Amino acid sequence: MRSVLSYQPARPKIVGGHEAVAGSWPWMVTIQLRPLENSHLCGGTLISDLWILSAAHCFFRQPDPTVYEAYLGKHSIRTEESYQQRIEIAEIILHEDFEPAAFRNDIALLRLAAPAHLNHRVSPACLPEDDVKVGPGSTCVITGWGDTEEPETGFKKRTCMTESKGHTNSRFKFKDNWSSDGRRCRLPTTIVTADCVGDSGGPLMCESRDGHWFLYGITSYGEGCAQPRNPAVYTKVPAMVPWIRE
Repeated sequence: MRSVLSYQPARPKIVGGHEAVAGSWPWMVTIQLRPLENSHLCGGTLISDLWILSAAHCFFRQPDPTVYEAYLGKHSIRTEESYQQRIEIAEIILHEDFEPAAFRNDIALLRLAAPAHLNHRVSPACLPEDDVKVGPGSTCVITGWGDTEEPETGFKKRTCMTESKGHTNSRFKFKDNWSSDGRRCRLPTTIVTADCVGDSGGPLMCESRDGHWFLYGITSYGEGCAQPRNPAVYTKVPAMVPWIRE
């Protein structure tokens, strides 16, 4: 327990975003420390009634699943809500090639101790095809409960889910910014209106041409907040689909 409490994952933040409509992102999960109250650690994405996708760096120092619990169906992390589901974590699977220093293969699967009750407030996100492309003009969104300002200005904590939605810049090509192994993406902060990253482990969702949302990235890390020259870095989910389905 001590190692978890002393470890600080990449600081969560969404700058310039706005409060999401309650229930609009039903796959969003808050991973919290047990037995503390309101101890949001990282975000996650529900991908089935038993599995959550998140970032490996949130758990590698303390991979004991009994330390964590997942809250589904939440809008406010400081208020008990009628739609919320609190479920313990039964298993944590870190990518076997995760490199903490470089944040390579920063992905983890969390198995719930009991199936989630799926409804209009708790529903899994769609996984992408492994060859899906997201190009200029695509609509993408990040969600989370992070801070909204840099530490120098004093943090403003979001108690309700925040979203930042924007379009990719027509002058920017995603493929030029993927790492050589094709598993990470460095996104200039100018491609989204929020200018910043969301909660570590939380989703980067993109909209398909037929209007469906799919999981395209997992928030990994970023340097600073709302800094135009410092890109946010995401784990590329399409490249990880074979690993997820194993």
